[in-house]
Amino acid sequence: MVLEIGPYPTTDNTCTMWRTTYSEGGKVQVVKDYRLCRGRGADDLVMDEGNGLKLATRWIGGVLVTPFKYDALFFVSSTRMHGDILEEEILTVDDKPAITGPQSMHTRGIQRIEMKRVKE
Repeated sequence: MVLEIGPYPTTDNTCTMWRTTYSEGGKVQVVKDYRLCRGRGADDLVMDEGNGLKLATRWIGGVLVTPFKYDALFFVSSTRMHGDILEEEILTVDDKPAITGPQSMHTRGIQRIEMKRVKE
């Protein structure tokens, strides 16, 4: 897996490349070509996945957090840097209709990947 990230969008209404290439046996299997975009201000960030799908994302304590729902599942994607290691973690939870007060939810799984920065 190769992750390519362009320069961070520091000005309003700009985007940067966020491309993930999955290979197997030296052959490219899937390319996910996303963009990290800044709207108005540093807190107005979205992950543009193309085809009109934009997921709100936010820096919280040095972690890029992107929560979203898909059908009956709720996901929380977290991306953080530790030196030259980029760690991405996706928590998957069964979604339930909202109720008043606390509600237990079933965690389905956690996916974690660590990538090391390659300097060219």
